[in-house]
Amino acid sequence: MRRLTLIMVTAVLVLSTTALGRTWYIRPDGTGDAPDISTGITHSANGDTLLLADGVYRGAGNTALPYQGKAIVIRSQSGDPHACVIDCAGSDSNHVRGFTFNQRERSRSVLEGVTIRNGYANEGGGVYCWAASPTISNVILSGNVAVYSGGGLYCGRGSAPVLTNVTLDDNSAAQGGGIYCTYYSAPVIQQSILSYSRHGGAVVLGGPGNSPVFTCCDIYGNTGGDWNGEISIQFSQSGNICEDPLFCMEANPDEPYGLHSSSPCISTTESGCGIMGAVGIGCASGHEATVDIDPNVLNPKSRRRWLTCYLELPEGHDPHEIDVSTVVLNGEVSAEMRPTAVGDHDADGIRDRMVKFSWPDVLASLESYGDVEFEVSGQAGTEAFSGTDTVRVLTKKWDSKHFTYGTDSDVTGELRVINPGEDGHGSAIRLDVLVPAHVKLTIHDVRGRVIRTLLDEVKHPDSYVIYWDAKDTSDAGVAPGVYFVHFETQKYRAINKIVVVR
Repeated sequence: MRRLTLIMVTAVLVLSTTALGRTWYIRPDGTGDAPDISTGITHSANGDTLLLADGVYRGAGNTALPYQGKAIVIRSQSGDPHACVIDCAGSDSNHVRGFTFNQRERSRSVLEGVTIRNGYANEGGGVYCWAASPTISNVILSGNVAVYSGGGLYCGRGSAPVLTNVTLDDNSAAQGGGIYCTYYSAPVIQQSILSYSRHGGAVVLGGPGNSPVFTCCDIYGNTGGDWNGEISIQFSQSGNICEDPLFCMEANPDEPYGLHSSSPCISTTESGCGIMGAVGIGCASGHEATVDIDPNVLNPKSRRRWLTCYLELPEGHDPHEIDVSTVVLNGEVSAEMRPTAVGDHDADGIRDRMVKFSWPDVLASLESYGDVEFEVSGQAGTEAFSGTDTVRVLTKKWDSKHFTYGTDSDVTGELRVINPGEDGHGSAIRLDVLVPAHVKLTIHDVRGRVIRTLLDEVKHPDSYVIYWDAKDTSDAGVAPGVYFVHFETQKYRAINKIVVVR
């Protein structure tokens, strides 16, 4: 038996067992790799990703979308569900839902980062699951209607979908305006909001053996009841609450399901829940704070532990009132509870509160480089505060042990080699391509000869994982020994050593 042992030479080792598939770029105007979402699904294969450009998707081919039993990912390119919308435009005379999972889809059938609105069906106005258990995350389900059951989501015949950071709002059904479960269904709903169902209650369990599990969820304001019936025992357990989520709505029309900075669905540090719902902070009111990020020039290569922030409140307000557990950076990264202190960092005679954010978490949340505005918000006593500071995020050349940055136009990508797969027979290489580039990925023997070309094509910005099964071009298994992975573009080159042993 062969297995692969990986030795890092010029790249960062990470763990993954995901096989690379094709990425399909879909656009609302039909100019992408497929004319619509449905065609992309039909022609996709297991492991593929359908990347949806921002915009509103309507009509045949972009609604009433079955996953066809495929282990594929459908997600928005931006990751912003407000910006990528599936508008079903359903009605009593036009039954159209968003997505259907009814061919035993499992966790690798993934839907994320979109809004599904205005669906209309007998069952499952937004999403319908029958004997299926997909993964659904960062999705908004709003304004969907089911004539009978499951306005937002219908789960039947043993379905066990996993919903994470999902917002179900303003949906309606005769039973289960938000969610309906029947016949031994067991959905897992976590860090989600289920609110303001117009009819039918929040969650209804019909038929035998249903066991939904709620963790860190806010169920509130649903006509017909919130934590009712069999799910009532989960209220106030595992971080579950029943409080007004305080959506932004008119305060931020571009992000209506963003959360007010004083929402009970954010910064629940004591419960360990993090942010509930599909969107973080979208609006704030109250005090305007002075925010000072230190340092004001950030190097992503830095191995620092913390990003430090000093918060000054307006005159007459005591920084001791700042509740550190509510302080959030850019609506995503919660402040650490310790260390924190009150002092006068800039010696201006105004007391400030020092808080720290995890540097790895801040780095993971960065979406741009150059001059970047950071917003910090939270609670001081009974009132909210927020403020911003602009810092410089460097894009200078990095050590090749990470990835090469030149000028902004030179940014190419990152190579990470991955440990052996679960069966020990293969391995994979992850590429993070940051700008469109022609990517070549080859396997070489110790004499420098190319024994396998894994990739030789233009790739759009995305993360890719390419599997190598320890075989050469003729599909024969390679002999034990040392081999090298070469990753090349016009602007970047990296090499990793792989040792094949018996």
